[in-house]
Amino acid sequence: MLLVSAKESDALHRRHFAVDDATDVMTFPDGSDDPETGLTHLGDLAVCPEVARTVARARGRTYSDEIVLYILHGVLHLLDYDDTTPAERTRIWSAQRRLLQQVGIELEGSPE
Repeated sequence: MLLVSAKESDALHRRHFAVDDATDVMTFPDGSDDPETGLTHLGDLAVCPEVARTVARARGRTYSDEIVLYILHGVLHLLDYDDTTPAERTRIWSAQRRLLQQVGIELEGSPE
């Protein structure tokens, strides 16, 4: 996992997703096997703490809860969850709510 500045997030978002703006979390799937352990490398995450700080304030969440949400959201994407359709958003948000609730983090609202 990489923590990136808003400027780095913007550049990565533009280069890999053709979107000109910083974003909360980006996933970069891999799927290769580690030759030493045989474990599959799911991929990498790029998380932007600057976005997290701004969004956390707007949502009334703690900064740390927002960062945890981004990391979990990215990991779920690496596990083949998506959020491009309403049904997919419902599925990923349901998983996020369930998993975050287990560590005492409540998500308000509906999928964005």
